[in-house]
Amino acid sequence: MSSKKVGKVLPKIFIDNLEQEIATHIAAALRKDFPTIKCAATALAEQVEVSMDTLKKWYNGRNTPSAANLIVLARSSASVRRALWHLIGDAEDS
Repeated sequence: MSSKKVGKVLPKIFIDNLEQEIATHIAAALRKDFPTIKCAATALAEQVEVSMDTLKKWYNGRNTPSAANLIVLARSSASVRRALWHLIGDAEDS
């Protein structure tokens, strides 16, 4: 029996570029809604249960949040919601 490949495998370079694009957009959105890392930490501490170091990495665009944390951030920040809509290619914020 021969095995057929289903779908396409995305090249690693595409995924790495996408990760960086997500990190950049989320960082910009967080900085828009929370002008300082202290503001972000204070506002998001109860919603997102992550370390201050992790939050700093998101805020500075060094790492991307997990899918679950991204949803929590989007619930807490209109700018993050808009960034997500932009990233998925939908201009409307529903």
